[in-house]
Amino acid sequence: MRFINQLGRMIIIPVLPLLIVSITIDASRANTLTGLMVGAASAAATIAGLALGRVGDRVGHRKILVACSTGAGLLFLPQALVTGPWQLFVLHTLAGAAAGGIVPAISALLAAYTRPGQEGAVYGLDNSVGSGARTVAPLLGVSIAAVMGIRSVFAATGMIYLLAAVIALLILKKPEK
Repeated sequence: MRFINQLGRMIIIPVLPLLIVSITIDASRANTLTGLMVGAASAAATIAGLALGRVGDRVGHRKILVACSTGAGLLFLPQALVTGPWQLFVLHTLAGAAAGGIVPAISALLAAYTRPGQEGAVYGLDNSVGSGARTVAPLLGVSIAAVMGIRSVFAATGMIYLLAAVIALLILKKPEK
């Protein structure tokens, strides 16, 4: 789950500025718009992560993981179809919020699934898996863009998050107390 989440978050990084250039009238502002979009999505992820982490403590982190993965998937898919920067900004910020709820859910589930005394090994492995995804994601993103076009990377990201929701729904069992 951590690999899929990090893959989804990082796969669009190399192509986001290219999409912005293609939908912006003034390409000289592409760097500014890219920074604003990444910043807004990151801020939304931070706020959502705090709020949804608390909600997950009450309703269950598996439910939050499924809901946020589904939400992120459904919000990334239409980003492939945007025609203006404001559309991308809104969808990307909302997708950032949805993806932000995934991070504390995965961490809480790791804590729940981990046997006492195994925490260091599990969290070390978790960090390694996340690093691996951050390494592979940009390579995968530019490969998809080269073969199928820039916009297809956003559709692929949506599909990655929807796959994560299915995996969480079907494979993750309720953690024992």
